[in-house]
Amino acid sequence: MKGQIPASLASVPVANSVGGKDSCVRLVQTWRNRRDLRDSYVKLANQVEDEIGLGKLDLPVELLQRNETFFCVERALMVQVETGLFKAANPALLQLAQQRLSRFWADVKPEVQARWALISSAAEVLIEAERVGKAIKQAPATIPALLKAYTDDDEPWCLLDTHHRNMESRHYSFDFGGSGDHPELEKLITKAEQRYTEVGSELAKHFMTAYQKAKPPVKGVLQQREVFEKKVKPLLGDGKVAYVWVDALRFEMARELSRLLKDDFDLSLQPAVGTIPTITEIGMAALLPKANESAKVVAVGGGKVALDIGGTVIKDRKDRVAFLRENAGVTVFEAKREDLLPEANEEGEGRHPGCGVDPHYLPGN
Repeated sequence: MKGQIPASLASVPVANSVGGKDSCVRLVQTWRNRRDLRDSYVKLANQVEDEIGLGKLDLPVELLQRNETFFCVERALMVQVETGLFKAANPALLQLAQQRLSRFWADVKPEVQARWALISSAAEVLIEAERVGKAIKQAPATIPALLKAYTDDDEPWCLLDTHHRNMESRHYSFDFGGSGDHPELEKLITKAEQRYTEVGSELAKHFMTAYQKAKPPVKGVLQQREVFEKKVKPLLGDGKVAYVWVDALRFEMARELSRLLKDDFDLSLQPAVGTIPTITEIGMAALLPKANESAKVVAVGGGKVALDIGGTVIKDRKDRVAFLRENAGVTVFEAKREDLLPEANEEGEGRHPGCGVDPHYLPGN
């Protein structure tokens, strides 16, 4: 611990000389870094922590963030960071949380790493919500400009959705233990969720207002019902084409997928304006051939709607497959995600239930 020793630790014996202090620091650092010795370090550190009552002391955050000797210090620092982020979205606290992800106690205790990761995700949501919320107040009024701000700038607004998705995933998998074990963390997550909802609602409201004024179809942007005609059909004469349909795959998820695949594939990513109403039955059918020519939404009874393309009403997956086979202009091989994944062995390995991509149709010539 650098600097002046807190009064609460005045009775604890410490090295007085510079050489003695350096030797102590090198000893514990080497001890922690030795994989074959770290268990003994953890045991003795916890013992000393209990003996001097360190966990009961109120230590300043400036000292906590420079220290990783005792587990109680790590716990106290997490609470300090959670409390600080709840008060204000602070990039410095986000940086501190990210740094602690690779420190000793996060490496020794998976629950510590999971907690720092969740804290970091909540901080990212709050910071990004602050940025996007301010930007919306001066947002462009046209649909093409709004799409660019959301998808294509150096810091696209869709990053808010990415950070929120990451936070929700980590929140879902985090073990909170008994009720009330992590009150500061729970309050931080609740605030991040509220800010995400507030800013997301404002963005949606602004987009719909601009969309209504634009009198669809909006010029200068790709329409969802044009995807097959403009993006798929031109490739069919060059060889086999995989046309992968993924229901509810948000743009930011496609952006993340592209980032992961960019080293192995030549990629391009382009947003398209969805077909209203943006539900599975309409959106998936809008990706079919000829949807650009005569698609219209029709009622099919029971309070449901479907897409009519050239007189053919497409209500469900079975209808979509049949229409694609008849109108793709090439031989179509249809497959589901599970058809393409390797068979699981006796241990359950092979198929990945969390894979987010579901290839429905693979047309080829």
